[in-house]
Amino acid sequence: MQRITQDITAELSEQTPQAAADFERLIVGSPNSSFIWLQFMAYYLSQSEIEQARAVAERALKTIVPSEEQEKMNVWVALLNLEHRFGTRDTLQAALKRATQFMNPKHVYLQMAKIYERADQYADAESMHKTAISKFSGSCKVWVLFGLFYLKNDKVAESRDLLARALRTLPKRKHIKAITQFGQMEFKHGEPERGRTVFEGILGTYPKRVDLWSVYLDMEIKAASVAGSDSDAQRWDPTRKLFARVTSMKHSSKKMKFFFKKWLAFEKSHGSDETVEHVKQKALEYVNSLSS
Repeated sequence: MQRITQDITAELSEQTPQAAADFERLIVGSPNSSFIWLQFMAYYLSQSEIEQARAVAERALKTIVPSEEQEKMNVWVALLNLEHRFGTRDTLQAALKRATQFMNPKHVYLQMAKIYERADQYADAESMHKTAISKFSGSCKVWVLFGLFYLKNDKVAESRDLLARALRTLPKRKHIKAITQFGQMEFKHGEPERGRTVFEGILGTYPKRVDLWSVYLDMEIKAASVAGSDSDAQRWDPTRKLFARVTSMKHSSKKMKFFFKKWLAFEKSHGSDETVEHVKQKALEYVNSLSS
């Protein structure tokens, strides 16, 4: 069956079907392929045959086997997009309600929020994120994506308030994950200085977490890459200070090897022969300190 699916998908990509009969033939060979079903929907939409496109979506949902959850989810998202663009508010809400009954409702609400976001429907997207949080407050993902939505829409204060609410609601085992992801979002979409504050705070509590240091370093490198030109060497100073700081701490030899290797790779990409040699010398000094 996998071979048949691959062959038919390749055929579809090489020669676009020209009629409904062409799609029907492909579906016979690969009934669980959401790719083909979605292309069939697009075919009817291109001809303004909205009802026919709906009918194809409904057929797909009945045909695709339950075990192919992602394939079914792809069709539900396509149906939600269809109703959002061509249907009414009632048909959209009906499709949304059905989707939450048959698929993971958290994923459905988040997908619907994305649909509203892409359409610049800020209030509807915000409402959908709030619905997701009210129903799945123990999920780190819903808090993070809501925070990202606020940051992308210049609602910085709201995003930061959301992190505080998340930490009051989420189980403690998810706190590090939430804080780290909000910190990364600040670097990418908010203010790097605020991102630094977030990481400094969590590393003050967990100074030995290599994964946190690694993410912090990566964020600093990316922030510097965006901030300056190749001729502006000073923009790398904060990153170098961070590398120097973490390699001056007491870590296991395995962790120290990781940090020096990462620092050396950074200098080879963004530094000079002198800075590369400086890192090598620092690493040598560390190795020598182990035997002294």
